Amino acid sequence: MYSQVDSYTGVALDIIWTIILYMNKLNVSGQLKRWAKFKNKSQNSIGHAIGKTRGNVGHYFSGRVSPPLDVVEKIADFLGISLQDALFSNPP
Repeated sequence: MYSQVDSYTGVALDIIWTIILYMNKLNVSGQLKRWAKFKNKSQNSIGHAIGKTRGNVGHYFSGRVSPPLDVVEKIADFLGISLQDALFSNPP
């Protein structure tokens, strides 16, 4: 059953994600794009795997749209990397 705590947790995660993007000035788009290129995955294949269009993924990769945390998690999972690597590490 969905509780008030779950609601607060979701809001807290959204706030934390916003703070991370703002305070660290992460280039999430660039990170995801570099990892996708390293893993030889197309925007189309990523979109198909995460339930988004190639256009959506293109917007995430170009920085036109900041991807929500759940989308970053799905992309990282599809690429076979951790969320931490997706955000903070460059491909070898």
